[in-house]
Amino acid sequence: ARSATAITMVVYTTRLPSLRRYQPRRWLAPICRATLGRLWKLGWPSAMQHLVEVGAFVLAGLMMGWIGTQSLAAHQIAIQCAATSFMLTLGLAVAVCVRIGHAVGAGQLRRVRRIGGVGLAMAAAFMGVVAALFILFNRNIAGWFVDEPELVALTASLLWIAAFFQIADGIQVVASNALRGMGDVRVPAVIALFCYWGAQIPFAALMGFHFKLGAPGIWWGLVAGLVLSAIWLTARFLRLSRRLEKPPTA
Repeated sequence: ARSATAITMVVYTTRLPSLRRYQPRRWLAPICRATLGRLWKLGWPSAMQHLVEVGAFVLAGLMMGWIGTQSLAAHQIAIQCAATSFMLTLGLAVAVCVRIGHAVGAGQLRRVRRIGGVGLAMAAAFMGVVAALFILFNRNIAGWFVDEPELVALTASLLWIAAFFQIADGIQVVASNALRGMGDVRVPAVIALFCYWGAQIPFAALMGFHFKLGAPGIWWGLVAGLVLSAIWLTARFLRLSRRLEKPPTA
């Protein structure tokens, strides 16, 4: 599936008429160290940010396995539901990144704050609808996957927590990509490291194991990390975009 996707994307991008003007005249050329250096400086912090975020969620899944099979099963169902709606806000976030990158490149700096603000509002609104569905129909959604009453109840409780999880997750991914469109990648990587490994995982372990809340306790840890990340990244975007709107002093 991965190979087929890669091949299809290569064929699509090389044959689409609207993309032909972006293709190089020849594909084999001497390596430009300056270009590779700029790409590396932008790329590796973003990669580290993804690594620490995904790694924290993988560890949360392992922690569920330490509790028991039912907790792990409920977690897998709830996280799959959350990930499905997250894909839509991820696509929105990428669009925000591209549009802000275009605005910065064109010198239209006053558009940056508006583009990011609209993206954040759209993410919050969409995830708010998803959160309402999780709150109102958590048992129905859980019943689509399993029919064991105890597992349905546990999954429903995680979906209820996911309502808070969703809104913060949508906001933080848009804010992160808005900063990436501005070329700000190193500080968001540090923010992610602190939020997910300095706050989320310790809080999840504390709630899940020390206070013996089990699976819901670990999910409240996920909520804490995402809320902190959403607040921090959004505040940084608002601060940096406000600076761009100010005319340079003589």
